[in-house]
Amino acid sequence: MCLCNEKKYEFSRHMFLLGNKPYFILNALLLFSFAANAFKNNQTPPDSLPAGGVTTQVFGGFFINHRPHLARLQQHHAKGFEVSYLFANTGRKMWYHNFHHPTIGLCYTYLYTGSPNYLGNAHAITSILKFPFVNNNFYKLNMQAGVGLGWVTKIYDVRTNYKNVAIGSHLNCAIQLRFNNELHISKNDNVNFSVGIMHWSNGSYRTPNLGINMALIGLGYTHHFGMHAIMRDTFTRPTLPRSSISAMAVTFPKEIYPAGGPTYLGSCLSIDFERQWHIRTIYTAGLDFLRQFIDQ
Repeated sequence: MCLCNEKKYEFSRHMFLLGNKPYFILNALLLFSFAANAFKNNQTPPDSLPAGGVTTQVFGGFFINHRPHLARLQQHHAKGFEVSYLFANTGRKMWYHNFHHPTIGLCYTYLYTGSPNYLGNAHAITSILKFPFVNNNFYKLNMQAGVGLGWVTKIYDVRTNYKNVAIGSHLNCAIQLRFNNELHISKNDNVNFSVGIMHWSNGSYRTPNLGINMALIGLGYTHHFGMHAIMRDTFTRPTLPRSSISAMAVTFPKEIYPAGGPTYLGSCLSIDFERQWHIRTIYTAGLDFLRQFIDQ
């Protein structure tokens, strides 16, 4: 009996720590910022850029319980891998120079969610953009953002999977945000360590749609297909500050809760006023007009 109580205490303590792992992620990001400050004095503008490359990573992580009734979905820790193709960066466009030569790529992610009974596995194909904060001959710190299509193998079913209140469709939007530390081990190769999150949701065209949020830590390797010189074209800088007005209209289906409810059509008109004060800074104010067409 004593041994069973001890095991129960250990399990409870483990689940408590699991619920507070976002604080660990926050601390890791703070360490990244300290690393950026430590290396920024040694940062030098690159005189060459990668001629494309391939990155592979393996992940470990956990399901973020952003609602109390989602805690039951977490059965094990998550794990997976990722393969990315990095396109050659020619540096010909002005925005490349303005943002210190970011990297564009296409990424495939496979993730065992740690919930074999309720969520199964998750896949994603995303276009990614890496913004460098620190870039020198030894170390690189960048923020990686990506958006694309995702697929979740197990979804809500009123008879067979009613506990899965996180996702109601196989096809979803996949979003990732990550901070990468890269250490150069040769001219064309580096190892990387990353901390970030991934999100799957469908915009509520199928309910339930609380979404799947995964916190991930990754370790990987990147190989570049050689290097080429930066195209230092002469760009005509825009006169700043400058202003613009834009408008966008969209329409979309929405399913009414509870799950399996009727679907209606929604629409949105967005009007934005933009004021650009700096080559990398734009302030925006906007109005959104929403309309929901519901059959009574």
